[in-house]
Amino acid sequence: MSVEHSSKSIEELESQIERMDTKVADLTSKVELLQSLLTKIIKDQEVNPDLLTDIEYVMLKNDLSAEERAEVSFFLIQTQKEYKFEQKVPSLSEFHNGLLKTLSIEAEEQNNYPIEISKRLIKEHIELDVFPVGNEILNKN
Repeated sequence: MSVEHSSKSIEELESQIERMDTKVADLTSKVELLQSLLTKIIKDQEVNPDLLTDIEYVMLKNDLSAEERAEVSFFLIQTQKEYKFEQKVPSLSEFHNGLLKTLSIEAEEQNNYPIEISKRLIKEHIELDVFPVGNEILNKN
């Protein structure tokens, strides 16, 4: 393989990467637009507020990187471990604040993450039968 041929191959690969980056950016933009539109429609139509929470929760999950998903899993495991060995049950507010801290959500952005998202996360993991402390958190005053 000659240097000239290698150079052309590298240029072609770089061109393909640029095209793919453009497509990904375009698709991401379209998804964000659709999410925004769907959220607006639901708010305007006064549909069941649980539906809006579910959509916000799904959008949050989709926006998480693999590392952030792992951090959320570790947070849930740690909460369950503290319950099992120390009988420590956080309030829903404490759990929510811990989740936001785990996700490194800045204070000024925290209003964009209502406590209902934490409720939805807890309920999902209760249904999967992997987070028994979840019932205690939801029932705690």
